[in-house]
Amino acid sequence: MLTGDIIRRSADRFPDKTAVIWQDQRLTYRELDQASNRFAQALTAAGLGKGDFIGMVCRNRIEYAIIFFGAAKAGTVLVNISVQYTPEMFEYSLEKADVKCLFVETPFLDATAGAVEKIDALARRVVIGADSGTSGVSVDETFEAFMDSAPSSDRVGVELQPSDPFCMTFTGGTTGMPKGVLASHRNRDITAHTVMVEERLEDTDVVAIVTPMFHVAALNIMFQPA
Repeated sequence: MLTGDIIRRSADRFPDKTAVIWQDQRLTYRELDQASNRFAQALTAAGLGKGDFIGMVCRNRIEYAIIFFGAAKAGTVLVNISVQYTPEMFEYSLEKADVKCLFVETPFLDATAGAVEKIDALARRVVIGADSGTSGVSVDETFEAFMDSAPSSDRVGVELQPSDPFCMTFTGGTTGMPKGVLASHRNRDITAHTVMVEERLEDTDVVAIVTPMFHVAALNIMFQPA
């Protein structure tokens, strides 16, 4: 199964059921499906599509879920990067993955600024959370403005296969610089189904994600199966 199909099927089965909660924000499965469609449309409108790498430097928040499924629907490869990196590690990872667009949460603008300036391929930076406490911060483009650039909330007509790459996660770098590990849609689907079976997850369960979503444990073992 393709990663984008997970939220589509959930939206068909449980349209009005809460899918994700972050602080005082909630999205139903239908709302998350539509929001991720808009994100995919915005990526396409920005000239980003199948096989292009987009990066994300962000803590757990509701935009993470939208970007996760939206990137999958557009056929782009999502590069999840630790917020704990040094500026040098940000530059190394973003350049190594050939990231063309970076989605970065406000607190990490300064730490990623050097990478944005030095990497020619990284032509666009979209700021998450720029509507709160960003006075004096130079903002290229807010996440809200990026979403508003979507021509519609319809599904993107991109042809994908389960073997196509979906995401890249960098290792901890304990024996040197972090190494990018590429995973396909099928890989993440198998992981999610394995967790569902082993943990006996039901559609009435609520999963609390207490670890960072840029880690595989949170993103692919807790979030995706839920």
